This record gives sequence, C-alpha cells and structure tokens, in this order.
Amino acid sequence: MSGNDEYLALLRRNAERYEEIKHLGDRACHSTSRYAETVYEVVMDDETRKLSDHDLIVLCDRGNACFGGAIRSPRGRTVTVAVYTD
Repeated sequence: MSGNDEYLALLRRNAERYEEIKHLGDRACHSTSRYAETVYEVVMDDETRKLSDHDLIVLCDRGNACFGGAIRSPRGRTVTVAVYTD
C-alpha cells in the first residue's frame, strides 16, 4: 500500500469511528485556537472515559484528525485535547 493509500485509509477509519461516537460531541467544547492547533476541553463521564486518546482527537475534530493531535492534561473531570491543523 502506498503512503497516499495509507493516508486515505486512515481518513476513512477516522470517519467511520466518528460515526460511532459522534453522539458524544456535546461533551467537547472548543476552548482556543492557536497557530496549527485547536484546543478543546472534553467533559469526562462514563462514556467518554471509555474512549482512547485517538478517539478523543477524532471526536473533537469531527472525524477528520488528518494531522493528529495530543492529550494535554491528565484525565480528570475534563481533559484537554489539542487537534493539529494546517
């Protein structure tokens, strides 16, 4: 599989996963935008605690997450999620 094919497969997987978890989108609140990233605060509850770090990034970026992201705080009542942008 070429690099482009792998990238397209990743985007497809992200979109499919988002369809499964998008009902949790109201737990993600946009916090700030900076150069090359948007930061969100996600309220942690029984459902969002089950999500992987990648799932949280996909949730915040509404299925895109083509540039990735990072978890910026420990998981407590909320978690800070940075989504990388262009």
